[in-house]
Parts: sequence; structure tokens; C-alpha cells
Amino acid sequence: MATRTSVGSGLWSSVGTWDTGVPVDGDDVVIASGHVIEFDANQSAFVTGVKVTITGTLTHTTAAGSYCLFLKTGASVVGAGTWNIGTSGAPIPFASKHTVTGAAGWYVDGVSGLTMTVYGAEPTYTSIKLSADEAIGQTELSVDTDVTGDIWAAGDIIRIDDINRGQESEERIIATGGIAAGTITVTAGLTAAKSTGAVVSLITRNIRIIAVGTGSYTIYRVGTGSVTKLTVAGGMWYGVNKNMFNACLYLVVSGGTISGNSDGITGCSNLVVSGGVFSGNSNGISSCSNSVVSGGVFSGNGGGINSCSNSVVSGGTISGNAYGIINCSNSVVSGGTFNGNSYDIANTTGNLFGVELTAAIEHYQYTNITNGWHSLQSDNHDAVEGAVKAWCKGGVVTSQTAIKPDGYTQACAHALESATYPAFWYKKFTVPAGQTYSIEVQLRKSASMAYLPRVYLMASIGNPLAGATPVDTFTMTNSIDTWESDTFTVDNSAGDYDLDYALWFVAKNASGNVYSAYDITTQGGGTSSVKILPFTGKVGL
Repeated sequence: MATRTSVGSGLWSSVGTWDTGVPVDGDDVVIASGHVIEFDANQSAFVTGVKVTITGTLTHTTAAGSYCLFLKTGASVVGAGTWNIGTSGAPIPFASKHTVTGAAGWYVDGVSGLTMTVYGAEPTYTSIKLSADEAIGQTELSVDTDVTGDIWAAGDIIRIDDINRGQESEERIIATGGIAAGTITVTAGLTAAKSTGAVVSLITRNIRIIAVGTGSYTIYRVGTGSVTKLTVAGGMWYGVNKNMFNACLYLVVSGGTISGNSDGITGCSNLVVSGGVFSGNSNGISSCSNSVVSGGVFSGNGGGINSCSNSVVSGGTISGNAYGIINCSNSVVSGGTFNGNSYDIANTTGNLFGVELTAAIEHYQYTNITNGWHSLQSDNHDAVEGAVKAWCKGGVVTSQTAIKPDGYTQACAHALESATYPAFWYKKFTVPAGQTYSIEVQLRKSASMAYLPRVYLMASIGNPLAGATPVDTFTMTNSIDTWESDTFTVDNSAGDYDLDYALWFVAKNASGNVYSAYDITTQGGGTSSVKILPFTGKVGL
């Protein structure tokens, strides 16, 4: 074993690049500060591998051919320099095939400040769907998209993730001549039947990062401050029984495939995902707080998005997972397609906006929510204008039209399940400067209750269940099957600023139903009162 240190910029394969010759199996390699080394070697025959310390810059050749960087066990890539396997301006072209792998347990440790980018060839169609049911043993799969002109090719790995999570998620190899206009033929038959609509993802890319052996991670601590140090815009990130990315803060993912890992990405707070395929992992992303997901395909995972508190999901496909989103407290979901998950949402708090949930059980384990003053509220539920649904530790609230006050188009029904924890929902509204609002609130219950249903008028984002002081309250009597009402007034006629408020409708009982509704009108803004937009009549929202 020798240590080879760069003496100038140049090709990895060039003798003149190094102080003591081109690195061989077992060497330690140092890329010195100020040097740019272009990797153009094939180390696939190495057994021990090399350790690489990057103080300068390591790039990978864009020339056609097959290349392999084979790394030692342990912290095989370290340093405070830059490692570019392609860049945004010069991605690795399809004809240039790069593999990064190594001896069992190899990994990258970015704790010293390593910057890493991966940009490779991405297909036009990262995922397609089965266009027919496919039986056990089937090798010719009917698909809904023609990929004959795309980079899908014989020998590539695909993954078929059924929309019924009860069916197995399976990897297969595309057979020789297996790409046709309406079919893909694989080398081995399915071991479990697949349904029409099952997601078929292309896993193989021209850049392959292959984890080997067991362990906690492969890409570790590349990004430990508040600046993005790791950008993934391509590549096949593939492993078994270990996490691919761990503790890589401010990681950005816009492409590539992360497949077959324990967790694809875990412990990477402030993660940003706008693309890529997360398929066949225990979890697609896990324990990544304060993250933003605006795209990507999460399919065939145990959990698509797991334990990512204070996160925002505004897009992407979440399909064929055991759990689409699970254990994500205080999160916001305003977009994305949910399809064929066993459970779309589980044990999650925060807000949904205009999202259509398709699982038979939309929110699983909502009674496991940590405390009684958090909930998951869905406004414009299932993409229906004005519909509301809220899952609370004490029950479920659903907008409906069967029981409502006279003159109202709907009200919310609180299906109560606990004498300890409330079932509630809230409605935020803004009173503009120069306006006065009159708010009529209505309550009704189906049985005698020790805790009487009530409405809180709250300033700003105050939560009355967490101890915030209300502006006004209304508590109904112990009447049964009778609507009771009260009116709140918010006077901002002399104000210079808009004021934010919220109505909280709260009920609590071991069983029974409570119904709630509201109506807001303006006063003093013209010759007659008008309803607050966008509503055109009295509603229970």
C-alpha cells in the first residue's frame, strides 16, 4: 500500500498526475488543494480498493466508456474539497458509464466539508404504469407508455410496485429485445400478481452508486451546516439493508433513483426533493424534519415519507406504499397524487389542502396522535371545494349536508370517541382594515354530555386547547338535537392593518355526535352586508 498525492491537475490514469505513479489496488489517494483530477479509470478488478482524500477537486470523465471507482472499507472518501460526478452545466452523458462501489462497508464521510454533486442522464419517463393486470409468472408486461425512444434498455433494472401494497414489490431485468411500444419483457416471471396501474420505474442509470455490506449508511454527513453540500440530480443509488443517505443536511434531490435501501434518505433535515424515484426502500425518506417535497415518485416503500416533522409536501406521486405519509407531525400537504397505498396517511398532524386521498382508510392510527390539541385537518378535502375533514385524538370531524341549521348548506359532524380528548376543527379568516365582521356560530349535540360543546374566537394562530386566551367564547347548554347559536363581532373599522382570527369548534365525549357551523357577514362596508368570499351562502366551514 502506498500514498499517491497529486502534483498537478490532470487525468487519474496519467502517470504525471501523481508523485509516485497511478494509484493501484490498496493505495491511499490524496487530491491536493488547487488540483482538478479527472477520474477515467476502471477499478472493477480491485479487491481492497482505494481510500480517497479530496482537498482539491475530483471530477469524472464525460468520455464514452465504462469506469469504476472501487473504494476501501471505512471512510473511503473524505476531505474538504469538491467531488463532481457531473455538474449542472456538464452532466455525465448517457454513453459514459460510471460505477462507484467498493469493499464491504465502504462509505463517504463529509464531516470535513466535502461538497458533492451528481448529474447524469435521466430518462424522459422515470416511471410508467401497467395497463393491464399481470398474473404470477408473467414476463411480458403491458404498459401505458411507449419508452422505445427513451433510455430504457435491455439489461436495465426495473421495479414493479403494485398499487395494492399486499402484492409484492419486485425488481426485474429487461430482457434482450424486451422494449416494445406497449410492452416490456423481463427475464424472469412475476412472483406475485400485479394490478392495472402498478408503477413501473426504471432504476438503472449511467451513474451507479452501489452500497455493499451492512451498516448504517453509505453517504454520511455530506452537509453538516446550513449550506447545501450535496446535490443529487441523477444516478442509481442502490443498496441492501443499509441507509443510502444519512445526516446530509440541506440535501437537494431533483433526479436519480434511490432504491432497495433500508431508508433511502434518513436524518437529513431541511431536505429538498423536486424529483427522483424512491422505490423499494423500507422508507423513501425518514426523519428529515423541515423538509420540502414538490415532486418525485415514492412507490413500493414501507413508508413513502416517514417521521418528517414540520415538512411541506406540494407535489409528487405517493403510490403503492404501505404508508404514504406516516408520523409526520405539524406538516402541510397541499399537493401530490395518492394512489394504491394501504394507508395514505398515518399518525400525522398538520394540514391538507385540496388533496384527494384514495385509500379505504385515509388516516390510520389518528388516535395515536401525541396530544389532544393537535390534529390533521383537510380543507377542500378530497379536492372538493368547501369540504372539511379533521382527524383528532378524540374523534373525526367531517363536513356533511344531512344535519345543518336552517338556511345553511352544510355543517360539520364531530364523531366523538373519547371522554378525555376533544374532536375539533378550526376556520381561519381575516378582517380587513376598515371592516367589521359579524360571525354567527351554531352548535348541536345528539346526547347529554358532561363537557359541553363550545366555540372559541381566537386572535391570530392562538390554540385554545394549548392554553391560548380566546377573544370570545360560546358554550352551548345541555340540550339534545337542538341548534343553539351565538354571534361574535370583530370591529376593525378604525384599524390600519388587517387582523387574523380563527374559530375553533370543540367537542368531547366518549360517544355521540356534535354538529357545528358558522356564517360570516361584513358590516359597515357598504349599503348592505355581504358574505366573506369565497362563500355564497351559509356554510358549516
